[in-house]
Amino acid sequence: PMLTVAAIAPILVQADKAYLRRVDSMLQHCSKDGKPLSSLLRAATQVSSLRNDSRLTPRERQHLEALHHLLILEDESLKESSPPQGNSFRQRKKIKALSIYLQLLRQCPGDALGLSLAMDLAFSTGQRDAALEIATICYSYWQDRRHTIPGYTIGASWIAVGLAAGGRFAAAEALLYQSSPNVVDLEGCSGIASWAMALVLDAEGRVAEGISNLKGYDGVRRFETAALLQFDSRLMGYGGRWALDREAQVQRDREDSLLPSSLTSTTPKRGRTILRVYDNAFDRIFQYSGYSKQQPWIKPQLLAPVPVGGLSFGTSNDNRKTPTKGRGSLFSNLFGWNKQRTNTESVAPTTSLSVDNSRNASSPQSLHDMIDVFTWSPPTPQLLTDATFLLLRATLHGTDNGTNIVSANDPRWHNLRNAWYTLMKQYNNHIDEIEEIPSVTLLSASLVCHDNDKLVPKKYQTKAMEGAALLGTALGIASLPTRDGEDAALIEDDNLPQQQRAEWKRVVLYLLEADENLSKPGIDCWDLDRRPILEIAVCYAARKSQDMHALSLARAVCSKGVALRTNSPEEWHRYSTVLSALGDEQASEQALAASISMGAGEGGSGVH
Repeated sequence: PMLTVAAIAPILVQADKAYLRRVDSMLQHCSKDGKPLSSLLRAATQVSSLRNDSRLTPRERQHLEALHHLLILEDESLKESSPPQGNSFRQRKKIKALSIYLQLLRQCPGDALGLSLAMDLAFSTGQRDAALEIATICYSYWQDRRHTIPGYTIGASWIAVGLAAGGRFAAAEALLYQSSPNVVDLEGCSGIASWAMALVLDAEGRVAEGISNLKGYDGVRRFETAALLQFDSRLMGYGGRWALDREAQVQRDREDSLLPSSLTSTTPKRGRTILRVYDNAFDRIFQYSGYSKQQPWIKPQLLAPVPVGGLSFGTSNDNRKTPTKGRGSLFSNLFGWNKQRTNTESVAPTTSLSVDNSRNASSPQSLHDMIDVFTWSPPTPQLLTDATFLLLRATLHGTDNGTNIVSANDPRWHNLRNAWYTLMKQYNNHIDEIEEIPSVTLLSASLVCHDNDKLVPKKYQTKAMEGAALLGTALGIASLPTRDGEDAALIEDDNLPQQQRAEWKRVVLYLLEADENLSKPGIDCWDLDRRPILEIAVCYAARKSQDMHALSLARAVCSKGVALRTNSPEEWHRYSTVLSALGDEQASEQALAASISMGAGEGGSGVH
């Protein structure tokens, strides 16, 4: 039973039951040694039914009990309790599983599997206090045995994640560097360590270090092979946001004001690296999975590339699984054609991720197995959320030689919108499973899908989701722009009609309601994921509205940002723009000077 838990529970906590069902539908078209693959969902359900078996140890029974709560849709014991107003059943269900893991870790703090699953649940439900509780109850056990326990760096990295999520940033960073002088040397868990460092660096506004850790080559190689589900894309998205922090337009604006208009066009263009990050981390997944065209593949259209180093997968009659020295590097397999290959060998996508439908259509059924499904796995709800936040951040970032870096007409928004529609359609026959989706994911879907009412029933919607829908409509990203072909983001604030300004004000009020009213559900994610929507979007909408009440709320948001992230150039720049909109020019100039002194406008050159 524990083998099944170790294989399937991480998928359920990092995605949901609908995603597992989607993977199962692809596995039905694959086989292993001529035999069809079994259903992962059916295996998990059968195993969870053994949770009261006396032959199991107490630890194993707790694992199976948590798996049971991750799978069920109805549970009378949970219904009898009176949850806070607006708290969805999905949240209660996962929080119940999280509480079981907490009980497990209090008795078995050395359970690395339970530690990782509990921390993933704390992340997906936005429970920062629970993450800190998990880290602290396991801290002493792992520290006391740091010289003798196998896999100490794994436990230390997960504990650092919990400490950072709970606001103990200095302790988290010290633990990471105590585990190893160089975080990249943390064997088997450098991806988790990179996540912990990302939480620390973001909270303290250390943008330059963040770019080096998550966007540069030395940083990316730490987590690109992490075994978590599409984890590398999430961390690359974080690095892209930090690059935008450094590429604030304040320095360029000051330079342009001193130059003749005929010379401003020669100013170097910015934002191109962000689009490359987005394409590599997110858009490629939408392309190969078929989600970008609302045509998800029913089976893998590509075979898994052959690993470097002669790793054997088993059968010798499958030429794909017996690597030879002539096959070339992993990068040549992924992004190019190897001349020494034969027509029967496995091929990987070219740079444009084109799909050879004729080859795949004629491929024998036995050529596709589980490794192909998980190599070219479909996008998860978390992946689409991260993609939406990065693309929104780039859209709101500012101007690039007079035009937006990413406009509403950009094909990336079109692909992302199609991916959201494809994902949400997976819940059509299981409408109750929408309650399993985190509210931050539903909010992201509301931002991109203009007819969100058809995808998400009214009873699941919140004011924050309505505000996100208004924001997407105002920006023109929720549907094709209809304002005489003009992108709303390019219209000068002074020229906005009064009705549109009122819409921007509603965006501010609705989005902030997620945090202002404690009796209603907020946005269930950690601070690093809340910032693009609750700070950047709110301040942008407030400036568009030119309403004193909305601008005052934005000033409060910015004040919190500069207080908690004093070293962030982007926080000071955003604070400067809000103060300028309020008419406080002296304070605005001081905030602008602070932003420039922190490195705004440097783009990220020299950070490596």
